[in-house]
Amino acid sequence: MPRRRTTRKPLLALLAAMLLAPTALGDNDPRQPAAPGGWNQPGQAPGNTPPQAQPQDAAPDWVVPGVRITLYGETGTTLKENDPENPRIPVGGSGYQQFDVVAVTPEGVLMEVRYYQIPIGQTHPQLTDVQLKLFDAASGGQLWVPESERTNVPVTTAPDANPRIELGPYELEGDTYDAIHFLKTERNGEVTVRRVYDQRTGLLLYQSETLDDAEGKAIVWSRFDGYRVAQLPWQGSTLTDRVRALDRLVYESVVIKHAQPPLPEQRVGSDITFEIGQTTEHLMQVAVTARRHVPRGAPPTTDPDPTPVPQMISTHQRLGLYIAPEVLSQLESGQRLDEDPAIGYRIVVTDVYQVEGVTLVEITEQGPGNSYTANTTYDASVGLAVAGRKTIPALDITIESTLIRVE
Repeated sequence: MPRRRTTRKPLLALLAAMLLAPTALGDNDPRQPAAPGGWNQPGQAPGNTPPQAQPQDAAPDWVVPGVRITLYGETGTTLKENDPENPRIPVGGSGYQQFDVVAVTPEGVLMEVRYYQIPIGQTHPQLTDVQLKLFDAASGGQLWVPESERTNVPVTTAPDANPRIELGPYELEGDTYDAIHFLKTERNGEVTVRRVYDQRTGLLLYQSETLDDAEGKAIVWSRFDGYRVAQLPWQGSTLTDRVRALDRLVYESVVIKHAQPPLPEQRVGSDITFEIGQTTEHLMQVAVTARRHVPRGAPPTTDPDPTPVPQMISTHQRLGLYIAPEVLSQLESGQRLDEDPAIGYRIVVTDVYQVEGVTLVEITEQGPGNSYTANTTYDASVGLAVAGRKTIPALDITIESTLIRVE
């Protein structure tokens, strides 16, 4: 893999998605084949699978479950003209994207994508969104170069070629790579798209899109910031026949918005149902519906019947609704399971205890600087998450979840 610089110190702050719920599928449903696409399609950033139908390359050999790729990026705008009656303020921002490979399937590569934003005036990232997406194996949604195009690079030599594709060195944080350089202009030169890939592995090293017109100039760019294979002990484990035979799981989730006295706290609850569909050894398709109650025991809401949302449960995810019983039985209180060097979160076993003869294992995902704490408790005999509590001090929010029914 591309060499990377010495890891920066752990960064502060992560926000989190709702505890216990597996990640949403975004725009791509894993039950539908992903559209393959070549790496040299303009205007496509990682996370957007190109729509062009092309012969499907296999994913590179290094794309395996557990792989984590981190990108760091920034945006910025400047104004050339401004309306004095409706003035605009130049804006900018920075943050990270992390791509976790959770499955490599015949339909494509399933990745958990986390988006982190660094608030203006701060230096630490905050988690803003989590999605589970299916990308074409050939290019990973522009995250790598298809094998067929990497071994036979369509180099352009004409000085006025558009797009322009060249081979040459590229320096990134003290390292020099043999790289593929792609450059294309659009809209009569107002838009410039640039991407750089490591020729050996095909991995994206840098990408940018610049808009320069009469009103101003805007740029969005990101660069490779890290590659590693996470070593969580449950990765690669299998769903038991007992769990695969289930029809549905129902959790109660309560979001508590704390307030300063004498104002009362606000509590909004929901029953979240996971209808279990097709399963494999490592993946479980589920359809998720949420029905609100405020609070439990109150009259039912008048909301229309919710539309089921397709989601996935994977044994390769960081944390989810299931951990194999044989893995839970080996965990010990105080055991550190993972720590991410780019973002700075860590996962630890905080307690192993018994209640009425049932062994429970509590695992905590801790944001650096106590920016958030997410505790998930598993029944060690079945492997299912039975309770959880997530606190986000900066937002004065606590999210509590409890398994209330298994069918």
